[in-house]
Amino acid sequence: MFAPGPLLRNAQEPFQAEWNRALLAEFIGSFYIIFLPSLTLTSVFQDTAISTSTLGLAILNGLVFAFTLISLIAAIGHVSGCHVNPAVTAGMIVTREIDPIKGALYIVVQVAGCLVGSAATYGLLGESGHKAGLARNTAGVGITDAQAFFAELIVTAFFVFVIMGTAVDQQYKLEFKTRANAPLAIGTALGAGHFALTFVTGASMNPARSLAPWIVSESFTRSWWAILLGPFIGGIIGALVYVLVFLDTRPEFEQIAEYGSKNNDDRADKEIKVLENKAEAEAAAPYSGPASGSASGSGSASGSSSGSASASASASGSDSYTFDYSESA
Repeated sequence: MFAPGPLLRNAQEPFQAEWNRALLAEFIGSFYIIFLPSLTLTSVFQDTAISTSTLGLAILNGLVFAFTLISLIAAIGHVSGCHVNPAVTAGMIVTREIDPIKGALYIVVQVAGCLVGSAATYGLLGESGHKAGLARNTAGVGITDAQAFFAELIVTAFFVFVIMGTAVDQQYKLEFKTRANAPLAIGTALGAGHFALTFVTGASMNPARSLAPWIVSESFTRSWWAILLGPFIGGIIGALVYVLVFLDTRPEFEQIAEYGSKNNDDRADKEIKVLENKAEAEAAAPYSGPASGSASGSGSASGSSSGSASASASASGSDSYTFDYSESA
């Protein structure tokens, strides 16, 4: 649970605004997940002076969505999980990774955010942008409703499967610390899906992303129901397959006992650094032995004894030193 920012903080209940904070993050993320790509693609379509090959269009479509999602996950993933997609949220609800009521609210704000994002594109580009389609999804030439449906289902299942493996699974095996790379892995999965689907359905993988431009442009394209329903079912299937087959469901303490904490190497580095700093500080301390070599035998003995005591104290201090893992836990 995270403390809300100053605009959402309540003095009596410091965490009661957590849902509001998450919902706002989902709204903003959903706005940008449609606004940036639709502005890019619609600008290309409306300007006849811009020449792009069919392959170039697929690459552009994949990259703009991938880069946008990577940035959003890094920015708001710790706030709301950065679903920004009803298909992802549906998978999380079915696998009990999110409260059903909170999940339903996520879907509402995701659709609202995409509607505002699509309307913003229309407002910026005007009628020429409207005629260019506002990056609407539509089935490709010769693609049937069934083909569009199953293409969206299969690709979205892959996308949500990647999300479950990189952002939901705890990944305690030290050699598979994918969670830190979740934004990159999830973003590239979305990009790959867009490369695959650009000429099949226009690449939805997100019901809110498809619904918004259809509503704003007042035109539901061919195979709209397949493009809308396929990602929902695919998201649920992808999440269930990972959870039922691959997710390690043992208690956290058992996983740590077998694999070690995924942060152990970071903790070890910190401990070594602290010990090195302590050794450097002790080495730099002024020497407190005899003042000169002409001291008497007893004085030398005394100095030697003092030095031994000092060394003993230093060793004792080193032995009693323990690194506090609580800060990095």
